[in-house]
Amino acid sequence: MRFNAQAATAMPRSSASRPHIADYNHRMTRPEHTLYQYNWPVANARKAIMIAHGLGEHGGRYEHVARWFNQHGYAVRIYDHYGHGNSPGARGSLLHADMLLDDLRSQFNAWEAELGFTPLLLGHSMGGLVAAAAVTGKWVRPAGLILSSPALRTWLGKPVQALAWALAHTVPRLPMRRKFPNHKLSHDPAVGQAFLVDPLRHARMTPRLAHFLLATGNRVLSEVHDLTVPTLLLVAGDDELVDPAGSRAFAANAPAGVVTLHEFAEHYHELFNEPDPYLQDVLGAVLTWLTTLPAAIQR
Repeated sequence: MRFNAQAATAMPRSSASRPHIADYNHRMTRPEHTLYQYNWPVANARKAIMIAHGLGEHGGRYEHVARWFNQHGYAVRIYDHYGHGNSPGARGSLLHADMLLDDLRSQFNAWEAELGFTPLLLGHSMGGLVAAAAVTGKWVRPAGLILSSPALRTWLGKPVQALAWALAHTVPRLPMRRKFPNHKLSHDPAVGQAFLVDPLRHARMTPRLAHFLLATGNRVLSEVHDLTVPTLLLVAGDDELVDPAGSRAFAANAPAGVVTLHEFAEHYHELFNEPDPYLQDVLGAVLTWLTTLPAAIQR
């Protein structure tokens, strides 16, 4: 992805493997585990955004996204989910069904208290599902919500979904490998290639996590009618990892005026890893939406 010098849309790229982070730390969020945390601060920031990453990846892949938000005055914090990246735990596992929601609430509330104001929340793919569930289920209340290709519906057929339910109730921690169409992450082939050799990525999922993803998507769509948090919904029209129909249903079931929907017909799953000109469409939509937020959030 090339660097565009225009301040409104520039997004510096970073290595897809372990990035160099100038300011990072660990934070104990639950007695049984410590989650790895990345910070991209802004001096005297009055705006901030927390990012929840997707399945099988890690927060370091979002350094270029964080730097772009930094350019627009936002401090950024990302943490690696349990069983992902630099955080502990068997890869793709959960200790209990609501663990990802518990972790997001703990991380978000701790940072909100540290900042002294309420940050925005951005979630991609699985992270988008977790973010959406945390907001619609009243686990957290961010100043605004951005969902990128959220995993609200799956391409899996009903027999596979039934199998996931059965395994989640019999062998919830069984390690399973999953197929991953890395060639459909981005129109930039280098993104998929870098993902394959990233030492922090994984291709595992336990039945408990699979069941959480399936069940939570349905729960979000049943609760979105009460959504009050301003939400930007970014949908990749040519997405082979999650079914865009879930995002369309989310927007259709939400109260009028709360959700701003942008569907990019030709874009692949990782909207923030697309090359130009695809990327500029996404960044333009985000920047325009940010200007619609209340002045107290923008300053």
